[in-house]
Amino acid sequence: MVSFDIDKDHKKVIDEDPWMIFNYYLFMDVRLLCVLKWIKDLFRSIFLA
Repeated sequence: MVSFDIDKDHKKVIDEDPWMIFNYYLFMDVRLLCVLKWIKDLFRSIFLA
């Protein structure tokens, strides 16, 4: 079990539906990847400009 700081609302939802924790972390990873890709593109545009 991965332990992150999740606020009470998320904890409650996760207790009610185990799939929610999977979806929550999955989409969190997707957002993180998008941000990392955006940062990478930003640096590329700065250094190649």
